Amino acid sequence: MKDLTKEFIALRLKKKDLPGVVFLYGEEDYLLQHASQYVKQGILNEGVDEFNYRSYYAPEVDIGELRDELQTLPMLCSQRVIWVKEVHELKEKEWEILEPLIKEPTPMTVLLLTTRTPDKRKKYFKWLTESSFHCEFKKPFDNQVPSWIRHIAQSRGLILTEEASHLLHQWVGSVLVEIDAEIRKLEMYLGDRKEVEVEDVEACVSRRREENIFDFTKSLGEAKKAQSLSHLNSLLQQGQNELGILSMVARHLRLLILLKQGQAEGLQGVKLAQYAQVPPYFISNYLQQAKLWSVQALEKSLVLLADADRNLKAPVLPTHFYLETLVLKICALASS
Repeated sequence: MKDLTKEFIALRLKKKDLPGVVFLYGEEDYLLQHASQYVKQGILNEGVDEFNYRSYYAPEVDIGELRDELQTLPMLCSQRVIWVKEVHELKEKEWEILEPLIKEPTPMTVLLLTTRTPDKRKKYFKWLTESSFHCEFKKPFDNQVPSWIRHIAQSRGLILTEEASHLLHQWVGSVLVEIDAEIRKLEMYLGDRKEVEVEDVEACVSRRREENIFDFTKSLGEAKKAQSLSHLNSLLQQGQNELGILSMVARHLRLLILLKQGQAEGLQGVKLAQYAQVPPYFISNYLQQAKLWSVQALEKSLVLLADADRNLKAPVLPTHFYLETLVLKICALASS
């Protein structure tokens, strides 16, 4: 996977025109931290960190000390790096002191500002995005996670089979920091081996959640009302996003539709798995679910999903009501 942000920063460093202020923000901690470290390492020569690097947490920063650091000359290096984390915690008066230094930065210092949750309504956000190199790191969509799993594994010299990658995604979820931690565990577990099989994931990887969204979609695919409602309740208690749950249900139903269509065209085994984009290791489970459904019933379920999506975006009743009603209506369509 190409890391376009990394490539862009590398190009700016090569031209020696990285701006004096770099503003990186977003909810995806893995990408945010890696990009921040890349900026730091790309500017500083090895062995000079002690003289030319300082980091601060915004809630604890002495703004006068920070201002002095920004105007201090580098030693044995062309630029210094000052990294201020969680900058959304800075007070308005502190932003007022920093504003002239950000709008007209000194060429001898790169000020790296990072935060997971900037307040985009504040005026500092507007002039930061106008006066700096800035990049937002959003959480990947669920269909992008398998590519990130492969990318993170490759960065550690590992190759996951398609089935192993699928299972890791099921068990760990979509948070890249957690995926990275589990892949590090796999690296230690494997020793000199480089290919990760399903058995390795089963032996080494932790299931992050007692109730997993894939358990929920499986029980829904099996039209088990009570079990589906129980899994749904657990997911909501764990703070799962309602629209995210809908997205995964839609993906699961479309997968079952593809299996039904593939079977109607006479496909079997590996060819059917490829048609439906399902790892062959898991196809038997999905086929058992598909037996319970007609294509028409699955298409009606997608219509119900669209209705639930509209209701969740402008709820009149508690949001769990729409999801619970959806589960009961979908299960009632099985074998219809």
